[in-house]
Amino acid sequence: MLSDLKIVPPKKSAFTIETPDFLPKQHTLTCWSGKRGSGKSVACANFVALCKKLGVYDRVYLICGTYDSNRTIWQNIAGIDDDDVILPTKHAMAEAIRRLEEEKKQWDIYLSQMKAFKSFNKLEKGETNFFKHLATRDTLDLSRPKWPYKKAVPPRCCVVLDDCMGEDLMVLPSAKLTRFLIAHRHWAGGLGLSVHMLLQSYCSRESLPRPVREQLTVLCLFAMSQQDQIKKVWSEADLPGLSFDAFLLLFRTATEEPHSFLMIDFSPKQEYQRYRINMDQYLDPAPFIARYPMKE
Repeated sequence: MLSDLKIVPPKKSAFTIETPDFLPKQHTLTCWSGKRGSGKSVACANFVALCKKLGVYDRVYLICGTYDSNRTIWQNIAGIDDDDVILPTKHAMAEAIRRLEEEKKQWDIYLSQMKAFKSFNKLEKGETNFFKHLATRDTLDLSRPKWPYKKAVPPRCCVVLDDCMGEDLMVLPSAKLTRFLIAHRHWAGGLGLSVHMLLQSYCSRESLPRPVREQLTVLCLFAMSQQDQIKKVWSEADLPGLSFDAFLLLFRTATEEPHSFLMIDFSPKQEYQRYRINMDQYLDPAPFIARYPMKE
């Protein structure tokens, strides 16, 4: 029957990450683009710190070639431990995936332990006393399993790539880098991870491959003087109803203050959340569209 061909959406994923309304959807593929000294590392570190505080991220890995000089930012603001720093070698992606798979393994072990713990608590009293007797002899651990993170949910991991331009990681064949980034939600059996990339240029030859740029969920743009770069962003990005002149004015408005940036959420929870000045001020595009409408 024709009705049998009706498309049924999948049930909620086991690894869906619930986030507060004001945060972008996770897992995110976010690019922070700004020249040296623009403030992108500080801004990203603050965002990561907030996500850790709210339990949106449990573990954050940092791939960075300049960690020693940026330790104050990543350790003091974002709370990233030295053990979670990965050097940007050609093996960095594989190492990040290996650590993610270990997190998934620990989650599976925790689930098995919880299943055994709940089964034990359903036993008859006499059987329970017998196992408690065994436990006193150090032959059985009957305590409730402990999960190391804030919430007993699948571990929520994130990787930050900072200052990796020119490093071995970024000069890998583009297909390998592209696959790692585009498949970020599917690694470790669907556990996935969020990715934040900090770049000095959004679309230079040494920057992200275009297929990755087209899959971004969030783009944070700091002030730039090259109008051709701004036009490149406009031509590639999904910016409903925005002519180039409207986007240019919107961008200039968002970045007129030092270290400020335009945040574009390509899949916002609500349409009014698509554009922001920094992270904390929504920006209505309507006045810019009215001033510079799209040409027929």
